[in-house]
Amino acid sequence: MESDAQLNRVVITGLGAVSCLGVGAAIQFQKAATCTSGISGLTKALAVPVDLTCAGLVADPLPIQLDASSQGMFDRVAQLSWIAAEEALRHSGLTDLSEKLLDRCGIFWGTGFGG
Repeated sequence: MESDAQLNRVVITGLGAVSCLGVGAAIQFQKAATCTSGISGLTKALAVPVDLTCAGLVADPLPIQLDASSQGMFDRVAQLSWIAAEEALRHSGLTDLSEKLLDRCGIFWGTGFGG
């Protein structure tokens, strides 16, 4: 078994989130703390046919920081990920990282549907 000195350490420096509860990690926590659900009845057709009467949908408009010509290069899931990643980077307070440090950075990303 490896000793603590031999284990690689991971530090979470920032959080970002986008979900049916809203945009931002703080909103996720606030809604969870008050037991607020983001699930609602479907009022419009979805791009992918599904046999559902309710779902948790991310509302529009989104605070995307991409210029209009770049937005077309990313599908919706990629755009949502971009928003969450930008929030996590701002939340971390990490700016002006060297290339060497950037090579040691990573991201954990998850989606329930799409991408």
